[in-house]
Amino acid sequence: MSENAIVVEDLVVRYRGSSEPSLADLTLTVPAGEWLTVIGPNGSGKTTFISALCGLVPFTGAVRVAGLVPRKARARDFARKVALLPQQPVVPAGMTVREYVRLGRYPHSTTRAYDNDIVARTLNQLGINSLAARDVANLSGGQQQIVALARAFTQEPEVLLLDEPTSALDIGHAQHVLELVDKTRVERSLSDQGPDARRLTVIATVHDLPLAAQYGDRLALIAKGRLQKVGSAEEILTEETISREYGATVAVSEIAGRPAIIPVRRNSKGNTID
Repeated sequence: MSENAIVVEDLVVRYRGSSEPSLADLTLTVPAGEWLTVIGPNGSGKTTFISALCGLVPFTGAVRVAGLVPRKARARDFARKVALLPQQPVVPAGMTVREYVRLGRYPHSTTRAYDNDIVARTLNQLGINSLAARDVANLSGGQQQIVALARAFTQEPEVLLLDEPTSALDIGHAQHVLELVDKTRVERSLSDQGPDARRLTVIATVHDLPLAAQYGDRLALIAKGRLQKVGSAEEILTEETISREYGATVAVSEIAGRPAIIPVRRNSKGNTID
């Protein structure tokens, strides 16, 4: 992979019938191996950004993901390098977890034995061996999310795109999913060295700011369809910025070198309760 896994220049996305673009003039680079967490209020354009990176929506501007141009690259070539975990993964009935996870190997022209080994290692890595023979449709929402993540991992992508991977999960399952992603990324960075290394780059949209503060190398704040700021969690997640962009009253402190965000209740007049 080249030095930058993702290069976006002057990205504009405008949906048919809309007078205003959903995303406008977005320029961003993401180095290979980095985890970029994308935050922003509801309707700010986070999911649209992920969709553009996958080529799921028409756009203008220049976009390269893992060296490929979305909407121009062959679908199979793109799937060899880029995996997407959408907000609501399609869960087919009548398919076992093992069969569903093995779908991640479809883009590759590898031997059946190798594919089976990748699936087995992924199931073990994510701690879902006990679910292998279960029908995916009969699992809980949290289990389905982890199984969908396993399918994405078996693609062995260079870029992993996560769209609100924790939106339907309780805090325990949410932490578990994000820890699995981080562990896999770190392991890939340690095992893949040299000029031909295939380090895992992660782009994740996260609506939960306390979680967003804990995961990722950098944060990108999108609001009103525009990229407002990119930087460390400490730079982005300030009380002033959260108040301005989210209309929220919070207290921000530091725990273990990361911002800790605490919502502060207001009284009926909109004032903070001391």
